[in-house]
Amino acid sequence: MFSPGATGSRVRELRRESRYTQAALADAMTARGFRWHQNTVFRVEKGRRQVTLGEAAGLAEIFGTPLDGLGRAA
Repeated sequence: MFSPGATGSRVRELRRESRYTQAALADAMTARGFRWHQNTVFRVEKGRRQVTLGEAAGLAEIFGTPLDGLGRAA
């Protein structure tokens, strides 16, 4: 899929544009069935944790972007 670094940078960018805190994004992911915490968001954004395909789909839904929009800069 995408490199953890590229995906993390894009998630951070989309999160900030959407005015989500890390905790709010974690809550939104948890509401979709993923066990995310604020620390999970931090690790994803730093490229220290890879995102699964299912998680990527959840993030794309939250941010209203196509799935491939998580791997490239705006």
